[in-house]
Amino acid sequence: MTVEEEAISTQELLVPETLDESYDAYLTLLREQGFALEDYCGKHIQRYVYQITNYPSGRTDAQAVLLVYDGTLAGGHVQA
Repeated sequence: MTVEEEAISTQELLVPETLDESYDAYLTLLREQGFALEDYCGKHIQRYVYQITNYPSGRTDAQAVLLVYDGTLAGGHVQA
């Protein structure tokens, strides 16, 4: 996967102290990729969104979302 060099958006987020059931599906997705967002509860993280330039189906609106804490990748996903 290739993305544009510059993020199309950045945002600081506060991960809630407690992740309720509304996070269950996302937490499962992250765990399957080797991430544990629970480790960042109560912390401020950065969310970076990048435009994907070579999405397999040819879609031009696909984006890669990266969650970063203190220089460490805390999670992420592709939205298309």
